Amino acid sequence: MVVLVGCSNDVRKAEPLPAPEPVSQVKEKIITFADAIVEKKVRKAVNKPEGELTERDAGAVEDLHLEGTQITDEGLKDVVKLRGLGFLDLDNTQITDAGLKEV
Repeated sequence: MVVLVGCSNDVRKAEPLPAPEPVSQVKEKIITFADAIVEKKVRKAVNKPEGELTERDAGAVEDLHLEGTQITDEGLKDVVKLRGLGFLDLDNTQITDAGLKEV
């Protein structure tokens, strides 16, 4: 049987690791709406009357009620930004079949 025992006064203290860098906040992409009607309805849907709208805000819109508004085919291009949209009401609007191709 062999037993090895070591003794030493040489005590080395480990250097503390530097504090980790804070994870940078991922900036949310700001989106804009060219059509004021769509923007107003989106703001109402996400309860955000002021400030910048983000992709997260747009993705939170599940229902959009544009019935009876002056929305045009051009305005429907903004509706495409609403990735979570499941219901779109366009009754009594000026939307044409050509405009519906946008959505």
